[in-house]
Amino acid sequence: MALAGLAAGAPAAVAQVRVQAGGRVVRLTGTDSVPAPGARVVLHRVGRQVQGPVDSAVADARGRFAFSFLADTSAVYLVSARYSGVAYFATPVHTNPERPDTAIDLVVSDTSSTAPVSLEARHIVVSAPDAEGIRGVVELVLLRNDGHLTRVAPDTIRPAWAMRLPPRSTGLVVGEGDFATDALLRR
Repeated sequence: MALAGLAAGAPAAVAQVRVQAGGRVVRLTGTDSVPAPGARVVLHRVGRQVQGPVDSAVADARGRFAFSFLADTSAVYLVSARYSGVAYFATPVHTNPERPDTAIDLVVSDTSSTAPVSLEARHIVVSAPDAEGIRGVVELVLLRNDGHLTRVAPDTIRPAWAMRLPPRSTGLVVGEGDFATDALLRR
């Protein structure tokens, strides 16, 4: 009876399989791309209980990289590379050992503080008023960058991009997106 109680309280075993993954790091150059040799590629694990870097590799002269790792079947794996101070991520790594994910394209680019960025869409959802008459508002902003340069701030004082919020709006909370919460500022 005590043995059954111990087994029931133990965490569930997680299956692990040996996975091969790889691809290439390329840098955008106008309408083309070229290898990004020397780029450090990091394999990340995003699991329910454990997250963080798993391994790293340096892209060869052709921009190629490869990983062989034991994958937790309940986790998601991503590869990233930092280029010109910006972290770039590829789509999630497929972890089916029968079909190795060896054609990952990790795309990086040069940066510019003047690269054109436009507002692709702005969606506003307004809730019904609560008991105090206050309405919750969710705003989804999508930016578009048609160029081959990543837009960055020109310095630590001026923003990379700015937009107006309605006057008297309060309680700005940054949700999911491609920006770190501390990268956004309300003025």
